[in-house]
Amino acid sequence: MSVQRAGNTLALTTLVLMMTGCLSHRAWTRADSWYLEPPDLWYRDAVSIDRRYVVPVPSGNQDAAQAMLAEMPVKPLSAGELSNLTGMDAQPDPGMQFYLVRAVYLNEGTGGFHINRVGSQVEVHHTCLGRHAVPMKRAALVVQLGEPPSEVYVTCSMAE
Repeated sequence: MSVQRAGNTLALTTLVLMMTGCLSHRAWTRADSWYLEPPDLWYRDAVSIDRRYVVPVPSGNQDAAQAMLAEMPVKPLSAGELSNLTGMDAQPDPGMQFYLVRAVYLNEGTGGFHINRVGSQVEVHHTCLGRHAVPMKRAALVVQLGEPPSEVYVTCSMAE
């Protein structure tokens, strides 16, 4: 093998290794089992749900709320359950229902939750700021929807 050909092979190998490393970079060190990405091109038709329809469960009630989601990613809430979990005595808007949904986050204090939907499918996404990868953490949110979700995608991301 010539020196030039060996150099080209080394350069190509280095480029492939660098690209693989960049493509596999994640904002988390460990993914949670609740994490579920929507299919490719799902976002093309996604519509954001107004943030006034999203209520985080307070930290003191997170364990109870997450236990309610142990076997399913979404649960309709009665008025009593809503009050117990959030302290809110509220009625949903006409034609709407309160649902408890799974969520994951990386740095809770530097970001926020966003809910997107396509038809009856819902994505619960947390966006945050950070400088290094961290493990995902679980959360439960209350969201007001017009119909029960047929699928709940749970995602998160981090910007530097």
